Amino acid sequence: MEIHNEFLDLNYRYQYYLLELVADHGDYYLTVNRAMKLLGLSKFKLSQYVETVNADLAMMSPESYLRINGDGIFESGHISESIVRKIRLDYLQQSNLFKMFEFSLLNPGKNETTDFCDALFIGKTKFYELRKEMVEVADHFNLQFKKNQLIGPEMQIRQFVFEIYYSYFNGIEKPLALFQETVDQMLVTMRDQFQINLLPTTITKLETYLKVQSLRLRGKNALTAPLLAPDFKTQQPQLWQPVLSMLTTNYQLLRIPLEVEAEGLLTFLFTESYVPLEIDYLTPDLKNGVSQKTGQFVSKVEHVLMKDEAHSEQAQNILANLAHDLDQIHAKHLTFYTEPTTFIDEQQLTYFAEANPLFHQIILTFTTKQETDLDWRKQASLYYDYMFACIEDIPLEILKDRVYICVDFSQGRLYNQYMKKTVNYFNNLNIEVQTTVDERTDLYLSDFYSSTLTCEQLIWKNPPTILNWQQFGDLVVAIKKGKL
Repeated sequence: MEIHNEFLDLNYRYQYYLLELVADHGDYYLTVNRAMKLLGLSKFKLSQYVETVNADLAMMSPESYLRINGDGIFESGHISESIVRKIRLDYLQQSNLFKMFEFSLLNPGKNETTDFCDALFIGKTKFYELRKEMVEVADHFNLQFKKNQLIGPEMQIRQFVFEIYYSYFNGIEKPLALFQETVDQMLVTMRDQFQINLLPTTITKLETYLKVQSLRLRGKNALTAPLLAPDFKTQQPQLWQPVLSMLTTNYQLLRIPLEVEAEGLLTFLFTESYVPLEIDYLTPDLKNGVSQKTGQFVSKVEHVLMKDEAHSEQAQNILANLAHDLDQIHAKHLTFYTEPTTFIDEQQLTYFAEANPLFHQIILTFTTKQETDLDWRKQASLYYDYMFACIEDIPLEILKDRVYICVDFSQGRLYNQYMKKTVNYFNNLNIEVQTTVDERTDLYLSDFYSSTLTCEQLIWKNPPTILNWQQFGDLVVAIKKGKL
């Protein structure tokens, strides 16, 4: 489920929940009773929402449909995640709370009740209802909504605004069109200056950050807390000067100090891996915070995986690479870390825990000891960050005892490469993947059985499921026991 659904009007919210529920179930049966239970709706209300959603689908995507058959089972077609997101955005743009939120951002000088009523075409009673909702939403995110404006630490406000626009508009439409021309020019400048590969996700992230920055500066709301070391501008002029010059060119008429704004933008570029980050770039306090977390995680990896070999050249190189990636992760979490919209499914964590139990153990032990107030989404996102860093930086050969496995699928080279890489995630079981069968082979993994082999065989006709991987792990453990 996406974030910030509180900005959807109640009916739109339930219609979106219904669509998401149908999309998540895919080819599985979804009954009316099950949907009623999950959504907390009566049968009558659910039927109303189905009718409305079907009409919305017809407008957005004529080939898509949603209905309930005579057996009380949902039938749907062509309801992809992209269709769900497009309809969700349409619902947002029709929702009064979002209209109020955006009006307050775009018109900081118009904060009277009549200003909002005239702009939103609502009466005072409706305005007060919406303002109460907005106060509650802001409070939930540790902000305030006073005098019809967001109040709080500027970086926190920007993170909040960024999350809303990024999670709803991401790749579908370009919000805040008022700033598009300026942002387009800055994107070209940064692309040319820093050789940033402007892939669609990169463009969307940078556009959203720059538009939120423009939006807040337009209302005279500037960043004030430094993020980079005092000597950064003199030590790294090739990074500092282009960004400061770009911001000065675009914002000089606002007569606002822009040095901290330049630090904020550079930090965003660093933590998103658009420009390489060195920990010495950060302020002493940030650097210490990042170093402390990275050092603790690296020590845990060293203790669990390396022990007596920690001082070898190979081990030191591994730990250095891991520390560099961890620095970036921790710098992001301590600066401009926004609510994630993908890689937040807790159920999928099970796969990584089973495929990489040793990494899972390290991550779980480390995160459990950290004092954090992160919600479950951010905790899940942080888990994935750590997991991918471990998979990327820690090679399989640091574990000694091996079970030899030959991977040989008829699907072709690319599928075999995929399977070999996936099998290698089980490095905690001391496995070694082979390209040929020899006297060392303990397990033959394929989609066809071979009567000429004497080793164990595991045959998968289709891409493996979690259950298949469980069977694989059990078999590898059994083979290891047989060697003892």
